[in-house]
Amino acid sequence: MVIKSAGTANGLFSTNKRAAFSQTAPDRKSNGKTIFAGDMKKMTDTISVKREQAQKRALKIVGDVFDGEKSIDRDMQAMLDKCEELRDERLAYKESIAQIENERGNLMELYGVSTDSEEYENLELLRKEKESKNLTSGIELTDEEKDKLAQIHEAGITDFQKEMLSLDESVKEYEGKIAASEQAIQVIQKSWADMKIERLKSDPMVEASEQAEEIMLQANQEIIGELRKEAVEHVEEKLEETVDAAKEQAEKKEEEQEKLEEQKEKQEELEKTIEKAKESSDSTASNNTVRHDVLEVDMDAITSYNSSKNKIDQELEKIIDELNLIMEDLKGAEVDVNL
Repeated sequence: MVIKSAGTANGLFSTNKRAAFSQTAPDRKSNGKTIFAGDMKKMTDTISVKREQAQKRALKIVGDVFDGEKSIDRDMQAMLDKCEELRDERLAYKESIAQIENERGNLMELYGVSTDSEEYENLELLRKEKESKNLTSGIELTDEEKDKLAQIHEAGITDFQKEMLSLDESVKEYEGKIAASEQAIQVIQKSWADMKIERLKSDPMVEASEQAEEIMLQANQEIIGELRKEAVEHVEEKLEETVDAAKEQAEKKEEEQEKLEEQKEKQEELEKTIEKAKESSDSTASNNTVRHDVLEVDMDAITSYNSSKNKIDQELEKIIDELNLIMEDLKGAEVDVNL
């Protein structure tokens, strides 16, 4: 027995590929070769529900992993975008420093100061003084430099020196921003590389797909089990009905046999009557009449006997065919569900 479920909304079930069930004719009667797995609409609805539930579970697993992967993709892309943004800022800071360098040259021209002048040398000493105040710089002033600086401060810092020292502060600020940008870029790049390596170690989407396939496989096995159970129950029910019908036919045969025995006895009595009629010394006309009546009764009895015997034989052959078909179905029981 083969029960097949086509990948359609309603499904198709057939037995031994000899008959097919059509839901366009739900009142179709079984001819002994077609198996209806219970209430087909109810079974189809149950299969659809199980399939939909399994599909939802499988899609949720894949969807959750996919959403997680997309979120990671967005995070990694955001890292790359941030690095690009920091590079743009670093470039802008360097351009600002370049502009300050131009301003320094303009100030030297404006104030007529050259790099070998005393005012510029005093500027360099003032710059060293500022650097020495930074404990991490490691710069120290000599006693001679300290005396010179005391004289400079006593005389007062020139406007050129003030503006140049202000520009130095701006340069230091931009250099600090450049250093911070470069450090942030390095941190982000390292995080991005670590995430990339972790993703290469495993493929969550492949694992999620395998889990989804396992869920669908399990659901298919459950559906197959239910179909097999329904089919076996139906075959057992059909077998029981056929056996009951066979018993009923056997009882009818017994009754018919008794009737045949009675007819046989009547036939024997008729044969005796015929013999007596032959021996009778009645007139020829009377003798012909008796023979005619007896022969008519004899032919009716024989016809009735043969008809009853043929009817019983046909019923028995039909029952035997049905039993053979069901036994064949039971031996070759197999369920094949294509989802």
